Amino acid sequence: MAYGMRPTTHGGYQYNTGGFEEFKIADNYATSIFNGDLVTLVNAGTIERYTTALGPTPGVYTSTAAVPVAPALGVFVGCRYTDSNSTPAWAQMWTASGGTNAAGFVVTDPSTVFRAQYSAATWNDNLVGELCDVTIAAGNSDTGNSGNSIPATATNGGLRIVGVIRDGKNETASVLTPDILVRWSSPTSTLYGYQTAV
Repeated sequence: MAYGMRPTTHGGYQYNTGGFEEFKIADNYATSIFNGDLVTLVNAGTIERYTTALGPTPGVYTSTAAVPVAPALGVFVGCRYTDSNSTPAWAQMWTASGGTNAAGFVVTDPSTVFRAQYSAATWNDNLVGELCDVTIAAGNSDTGNSGNSIPATATNGGLRIVGVIRDGKNETASVLTPDILVRWSSPTSTLYGYQTAV
């Protein structure tokens, strides 16, 4: 079962602090956001669930380049809000129209490595370095997890495959939909990376 993207350590470096930033969710925002979903920052200064293919196309953007259409801000990993009884609450997912005074926890670091399900086929070592995108899918309200996964590789994807979870089975050619490791293909694939590109 797919679960979106989860921040993870990779290859013995880049200690995972579980770090994230808080961004406001509009009061009673009517779309559910699941743990592992991509989110974007909208003009109101709030976050919303990302529902299209990743953008921008990887590359170096200059101050004169066209602004990408709604680049991803990062990956949603939970939230806090005030429920209908005026009680503070924390959750794995944002339930549509679930409360007020809400803030989402978002992993925004462009160098983060994520664990995700490769839904296209079995693992092959020649996938390392390939560009890919995200298949947007409905999440699971019971677990709170995203339904997003990684499809077949694509030359214009916003993510790059950097490895596979090696547990003696997951990485073999007999296992369908293995768990792989991905990272942003370029810092400019995210809103923060685009804003700092020169």
